[in-house]
Amino acid sequence: MCPASVDYLSLTDRDYARAVLGSEAIRDTAGYASRTGFRHVAADDRSEVFEVVRLHRDVMLLLYNACDYPAHRMIQAIGGGHWLHVQFCLRGTGTESLASAADLLETRAGTCTVTSYTGLTVVTRDLAASRAHTTACLFVRGRMIERFFRIPEDAWPDDLRWVTGNHADGVQARQTAMDGRCYAIVEDMLASGYQGPARFAFMQARATELVAALLHAFSAAGASACDRKLSPATRQHVESVRQWIDAKHGIADSLTHLARRAGLSRTRLAEGFRTVYGTPVQAYARDVRLRHAHELLRAGNTSVSAVAARIGYAELSSFTRAFTSRFGASPRRIQGKGAPAENHEVCS
Repeated sequence: MCPASVDYLSLTDRDYARAVLGSEAIRDTAGYASRTGFRHVAADDRSEVFEVVRLHRDVMLLLYNACDYPAHRMIQAIGGGHWLHVQFCLRGTGTESLASAADLLETRAGTCTVTSYTGLTVVTRDLAASRAHTTACLFVRGRMIERFFRIPEDAWPDDLRWVTGNHADGVQARQTAMDGRCYAIVEDMLASGYQGPARFAFMQARATELVAALLHAFSAAGASACDRKLSPATRQHVESVRQWIDAKHGIADSLTHLARRAGLSRTRLAEGFRTVYGTPVQAYARDVRLRHAHELLRAGNTSVSAVAARIGYAELSSFTRAFTSRFGASPRRIQGKGAPAENHEVCS
């Protein structure tokens, strides 16, 4: 679905989106106002979802999820002024190169990448074929970090104050590991059943949370600390565990089994996972299970008791308490709220 060449700021024009996405019809399934945004689910593949929302004239939010993602190249021309591209990559890998910079920037699953551009810039993004590709991106004029998201320049570490545009010069980029909060925010966006103005307000709130998570991730207590503690090999092993949990929908594996699969001790896995993702292994797996249950219930094809059993809950009451605590609504209230074609599918 992703275009070969795209102007992000024009994507809410559905005629333009139809042309660059190669879709005969852009079907907005979220009830956005005209030129505000759309959520498009591929007609022949319920696992492919693209959503774009214009939160402000200079603030764009893009969400993408697909299974069996083919290799793809995307070229973006960025106009004058100072712009930021912030990518939260949950699944999939790729590289980003700039016409004005010789080095390739690798974007990997589990990373958050912020890139700053000043002046006219051409960006080439090569995305590798993968079993799944899930990203959330913010394309923001730098000054909007202060004006729209209300985060002042002095809140950022000294070496990152260029995000507001006051110290930006040429192309600059930084990357760090995402924590569990980022995963939860993006998955909530993809799974949301809100429509129309309520959905717009929800996306605006979640986008603000993502920027807050970005600030936290690059703080001295977040990203730099975890980079010092983990070797690249250990980080890779930890990421493989997270990928395995996602693929299995968080079901069944003990910490001992996960550690054995990763070639790590239980203690090293537990410490490393919390460092990279900001949450314990078991808590992350539990959240994946509940998100999967949410998807199954919204499809409306499975009973509450069957969903509870499918994700490993022996007691329906325990499942109901956990689900209600996580989503603020009981399983029966969620059941059947989304048509099957509307669901965000976790690739398996």
